[in-house]
Formats: sequence, C-alpha cells, structure tokens
Amino acid sequence: MYDAVCTVLENIKNDGSTGSLHGEATGGYNAIRQFEFVFILHLLKEIMGLTDILCRELQHKSQDIVNAMNLVGTTKDVLGKLRLNGWETFIGKVDLFCKKHDIDMLDMNAQYKVGTGHSCQQKDNITVEHRYHFDIFNDAIDFQLAELNSSLAERFYPQDFTPKELHILGCQLKLYEADVPHHPVDPSCANSPCFYGNY
Repeated sequence: MYDAVCTVLENIKNDGSTGSLHGEATGGYNAIRQFEFVFILHLLKEIMGLTDILCRELQHKSQDIVNAMNLVGTTKDVLGKLRLNGWETFIGKVDLFCKKHDIDMLDMNAQYKVGTGHSCQQKDNITVEHRYHFDIFNDAIDFQLAELNSSLAERFYPQDFTPKELHILGCQLKLYEADVPHHPVDPSCANSPCFYGNY
C-alpha cells in the first residue's frame, strides 16, 4: 500500500501540471518519505493492532462487564510489555522499512534539533533516540493506557447506566481491581471459557 501511494503521488508530482494539485502531491510525497512519518505510521499500526480486538469485542452487546474488564486488563498488560521491552524490536522494524524503501534513517545518537535547529529553539539537550523513544513511543502508549483506565461504562455503555449507577460502578471496579490479585487462577480453568470469557 505504501509503495502504491508513493507511486501515485510521484506520478502527479512529475506529470508536468501546475497549481494546487501539483503542490499538494509534492508536499504529500515529501512528507511520507520522511523518517518521522514512517515512525508514526508504524507506531499507530502497532498500537491499533493491539487494541483492535478489544475495540471489536466491546462493540458486541453480549459482552458483559467482567469479560470486558478481563480483556481490558490483558490489553493493558500487552501494551505495558511493549512499552517496557518493545523499543528495540519496534525501531528495528522501522529501520528495515526505511532501508527497503530508501528512506534516510535518523542517527539515533545525534542531538535532536527542534525546528530549524537554532539554539534559541532548543529546550533540552536530548538525542534523537530520546525524542522518538520517550517523547513519542512511550507517550503514545501511556496515552492509550490512560484511555483504557477510564470507565468502560461511560465510553462503551453510556445508554445502559444512570449517573448514579456510573458512580457506584466506578467504586465497584476499583474494589474489583484491588481484589483480583488476591485470588490466583485455578490452573484447571486457565484455558476454559470460565477464565477467558468470550475471547
């Protein structure tokens, strides 16, 4: 898909036409050929891939709140592992993509420059890796984790709860989350519907 988009934009850019279409195609082509675009595209693909199952399951009216909470917990665990241990694998995929498509890979050890790189614009003396690892990769995952921590009822079942019920449910969910670690899973149940519910 990426190659096809590049080809279409390049054809429009090079067909000799002028005006806004030529300018938009040139700008679009130049943008998608940059490392930052590729990085963010891969990050969105990674995060959305991990949360897609949860999103689809929560759209089923048959999904009960306990199973939904279990699936949210699993999704949070996987995102947490990506944040803690996934950087090297992730940046390796980005690097391979850049090499395959002849896109300049940034030097991760270089100093990151904001805007034009003038010293008056620099806020911190950070590396390119720090910028992409901590300020984009980790922050994007943290944002998604914060979204998953918000109330399921308010987001996915708003028509099923009154404001009073939402408040009570919020309290119950806090107690449930605190209580779960004190009840180990029965190994005989670990691979059965009683543990995994509808997923």
